[in-house]
Amino acid sequence: MIHLRYGVSLRYKVWGKIRDQPSPSLFCRRLAHALWGTYTLINRAIDLEKIKDKMLDGRESPRKQLTPVKSTVVKKCYIDYLKLNNCIPKKMEKKAKQKLLNKWSTYLSKYINYLRSNHVEQSSNEDDEDEEKGSHDEDEKKGIHDESNESHSDIDN
Repeated sequence: MIHLRYGVSLRYKVWGKIRDQPSPSLFCRRLAHALWGTYTLINRAIDLEKIKDKMLDGRESPRKQLTPVKSTVVKKCYIDYLKLNNCIPKKMEKKAKQKLLNKWSTYLSKYINYLRSNHVEQSSNEDDEDEEKGSHDEDEKKGIHDESNESHSDIDN
């Protein structure tokens, strides 16, 4: 185990894979995934104020804010990653440098949105598959056979 900060640890092999990521965005995504996991990230947000407009019928969002300690760990590790990989030019304006240092939250937000959209797609695809399977099972009971999925070797030649 490797202690990152503030009592947060990861297995050394996992940290090695995260640390060797070729880009800062991949580093943030992999670290967040290792700390929280997919399901937790899908149900969390970095800033709840920014997602209030996406709530339905004025109800509170079921999403909660990411844990502050782990968020701070991601931020500090991201800054260390930038420094170790020489991603921060020495002659950089203060505003541009600060913007680069705060980009971890953008990377993490985009990753959470990506996970959420894929989760919604998978859920709807599973529903579609269940409906197809149900109708396919009924067809089999009636003796109907669908050949559209079978390979036609004479067509391939």
